[in-house]
Amino acid sequence: MRDDGSRALLLSVRGLAKRFPVHRGLFRRRAGEVHALNGVDLDIAPGETLGLVGESGSGKTTAGRAILRLLEPSEGLAFFRSRTVAQAGGPETVDLFQAPPSQLRLLRRDMQIVFQDPYSSLNPRLRIGTNVAEPLRAAGMSRPSRREMVAQLLDDVGLASSLMERFPHELSGGQRQRVAIARALALQPQFIVADEAVSALDVSIQAQVLNLFLELQRARGLAYLFVAHNLAVVRYVSHRIAVMYLGRIVELADTDALFAQPRHPYTEALIDSVPGAEGARAVVQGEPPNPIRPPSGCPFHPRCRYAQPVCATERPPLRQITPASAAACHFAETLDLQGV
Repeated sequence: MRDDGSRALLLSVRGLAKRFPVHRGLFRRRAGEVHALNGVDLDIAPGETLGLVGESGSGKTTAGRAILRLLEPSEGLAFFRSRTVAQAGGPETVDLFQAPPSQLRLLRRDMQIVFQDPYSSLNPRLRIGTNVAEPLRAAGMSRPSRREMVAQLLDDVGLASSLMERFPHELSGGQRQRVAIARALALQPQFIVADEAVSALDVSIQAQVLNLFLELQRARGLAYLFVAHNLAVVRYVSHRIAVMYLGRIVELADTDALFAQPRHPYTEALIDSVPGAEGARAVVQGEPPNPIRPPSGCPFHPRCRYAQPVCATERPPLRQITPASAAACHFAETLDLQGV
């Protein structure tokens, strides 16, 4: 599994779609569908961080959870190079969305998630050591070995082993998120989805946790899908960035290229909203459209200050604009968009 024949990929997603039924009335009759994801394509190489950004409701969290099959996708393919499945005598590359339960259990070792709220993701009735040891217990590791491994994992994320005896409510938000990261690392995964993993933390703590993600990536060769609404956060950790709007990727670019010259008006508006961004560009106007009745043509055209008549009738595909960027805009080559 390769990207244009130039690099081996860890994960390749094609045509990912997720639809949720909408029910109304006293008898909860089905009244339509929400297309939370609509034809998402993503590639991630070993050791790479792909940032996934967009407003609330854009589909970015749904994408991360569908890839891990915490939500069952409605359509699509997702090929993953699984070290664990291969070691168990299975194929090296597995279609995640078609994997039977036996393979999916093995794949859980290779793919983990760090959630936004560390308190709700930890069992408040269990001590920190037990919380971190849960994946190890499920994998059949003995109690003495689990305790030794938990102490090492806590040290890897910058926590003292003495915290093993405390409960989650006795730790700060930053400490709890480090515990959640330690638990995600317990089975030595290859790929982690970080779902708004620093958005609930204070700004000073955010920087520490982001640096921890980078240090772990360098030490372990981890690949991340880093989901966030804050472009400044994603810029700090990502090699490439995918911008989502209404369930679709509207721009995909190397991080430096995206900030130097965005190719989609929505990306320009997001960049303009970054604290400290220079210039007097107009931010995106209005609210996202109703996902049950999305607009025709380009889904962004009702809010786009550059919109032309063709934008209301024809949906632009995501296409390569430069070697470093792709965009879904009819005028990606001609609009004079500005970065920072």
